[in-house]
Amino acid sequence: MLKPVLKSFFSSRPVWHTAGAMLRPRGVYVLMYHRIDDSQAGFHGLGKERFEAQLAWLNNNCTIIDPEQLDQYLNRPPRRRPAVLLTFDDGYRCVHSIVAPALRKFKVRGLVFLPTRIIDEESLVWTDRLNWAFSQTSAANICFSWDHENEYQLETAAERSRALGRCKAHLKQLPDNERRAREQEVLESLDMLGKSAQLPRQMLNWNEVRDTTDAIIYGGHTHTHPILSSLDVRHQEKEIAECQERISHELGHASRFFAYPNGRKNDFNEDSRRLLKKFGFDTAFSTEEGVATIADDPLAIRRLPTTAASIADFAWLITHRG
Repeated sequence: MLKPVLKSFFSSRPVWHTAGAMLRPRGVYVLMYHRIDDSQAGFHGLGKERFEAQLAWLNNNCTIIDPEQLDQYLNRPPRRRPAVLLTFDDGYRCVHSIVAPALRKFKVRGLVFLPTRIIDEESLVWTDRLNWAFSQTSAANICFSWDHENEYQLETAAERSRALGRCKAHLKQLPDNERRAREQEVLESLDMLGKSAQLPRQMLNWNEVRDTTDAIIYGGHTHTHPILSSLDVRHQEKEIAECQERISHELGHASRFFAYPNGRKNDFNEDSRRLLKKFGFDTAFSTEEGVATIADDPLAIRRLPTTAASIADFAWLITHRG
């Protein structure tokens, strides 16, 4: 009981600005969002109301910086009103319908990372396709081809979540070509192969991207959303080059910002860094948790999750995650 009360007390404005200034790590708090919409069955997202409440709290208590100000604030991070950068992975349609209008309200800009072929084709990121398939399948169980000894039941939400977690964890370890083949096997076993094509469009299209450039700076997220370290050098180069080419073609200029799919330390390597620089990306974001500082590698900037259940938890996270 005590901890929620303390968090609520701490998130109040006077306490935040006095005690928080002494406790907070110095740096830029790069917040990581994905889908801002929890209304669609089969897809995970942060609800619109929770996002807007977080944004209002940040506007009152922090300095929401423009993506182009990142280097400036890394060099001189403020103490009283910490610098916060808003980032959004994958380019969901809610960027146009929810995120951009909310950012316009507060006269700030965010940074959205696009997997460009998925935007071209208006398809789905493969992890979303699996999320949806496991939630909507009528199959009672599944046995994975790489795990013949175990049969996973799919009767309850908890059972589906467990099976989905095991599936994604295994597929993320595979070379990309093998991952694609195993994904198709799983979808076929669930009797969901090809059925996601019937869904309403989930991703931005290029017209919506262009329509939101007043509130959003767009960066790259590869072309087809593979884990880069699962590719050889030639295919990494293709993913990064085609991503930059599509952004340049559609928006009329290259981007300097990039986020790694999945984004853990093992998901990119020195070849990834070298190729990002070659194609004009000088700032890249991981999903490793922490506050970004001037000492960090600019091609592996840390971020913080945004799934806090309450504003008190959200404020606590920003103060205590170094």
